Amino acid sequence: VLTIVATEMVLLLKPEHFWKWYSLVVTTLLTVRYPYYKAKKWQYFMIDFCYYANICCLIQLFFFPANPTGIKVVFIFANGPLAWAITSWRNSLVFHDIDKTISVYIHFFPMLLT
Repeated sequence: VLTIVATEMVLLLKPEHFWKWYSLVVTTLLTVRYPYYKAKKWQYFMIDFCYYANICCLIQLFFFPANPTGIKVVFIFANGPLAWAITSWRNSLVFHDIDKTISVYIHFFPMLLT
């Protein structure tokens, strides 16, 4: 719940710094999710497109921030397949289930970034 409040605060008060917040949240969530998936032997699910799109966003932010083609690709990834995946896979924000919460963030945060 606090992450949603902090995200809204960053977006409304300092939108030019949202990329830093995005980087912090996404790397933290991916780092938390990997051991959880590894323990359940689901680690190969992290090769899915949604993780690829988030990694592309991070690469674009840190290594190629002025590349117009990269910006377009990340925008299409975030507002195309990831946006549709939220409704297609019925992602729901369930605060007491960390796995579902991470899934919502992984699919929704790139849209906020672009």
